Amino acid sequence: MNYFNHLLKISGLSNTEAAIFFDVRIDSVKGRQSGRRDVPPGILDTIEQLVERMLNAANQAIDAINEQHTNPTSIEIGYAADDHEAQTLGWPTATVHERVIALVAAQANAAGDT
Repeated sequence: MNYFNHLLKISGLSNTEAAIFFDVRIDSVKGRQSGRRDVPPGILDTIEQLVERMLNAANQAIDAINEQHTNPTSIEIGYAADDHEAQTLGWPTATVHERVIALVAAQANAAGDT
């Protein structure tokens, strides 16, 4: 598996979502995932920035939870119901937003916050 494919998996973008996100044909995404096609630097930068933004958002959420709650027994976090709502929140798809929430839950659980 190549670096581009790893980043796509981390982001949660499906092939179809990635094609829309990068404004390319789906076979271009598949070719890049398999390593048959080179990944243009602009596309690689874009997916790296998305994953970095996801990680930063999760870390910021954990920091906010820790600042507002001392030893919370439960935390309620909502996520986008659809792509339109996710996009109003600044995420390309609901799947990406759900991955951010999953990162928050994993970090909170690892820290013993849940």
